[in-house]
Amino acid sequence: METVRLSAHTTAQGHLLLDVPTSLEDSDVEVTVTVQAVDTRPRDHLGWPIGFWERFAGSMPDLAEVEDPPAEDVEPIR
Repeated sequence: METVRLSAHTTAQGHLLLDVPTSLEDSDVEVTVTVQAVDTRPRDHLGWPIGFWERFAGSMPDLAEVEDPPAEDVEPIR
């Protein structure tokens, strides 16, 4: 089994034309194609989209403060 990773561009009609070289000659083969759009947004040095954390921070609602019960009220583990 070979894994071939390619980058390609679709036509204006949405067609993807592939010419894939292999080491197999005159053989029946099974081919699996996964098509995924390329994310071209700029990334920071860790790979996150620029501004992701600034947009994400504060997006979760504040959770109610929960106080831990005093140690003497906690039932021991048996």
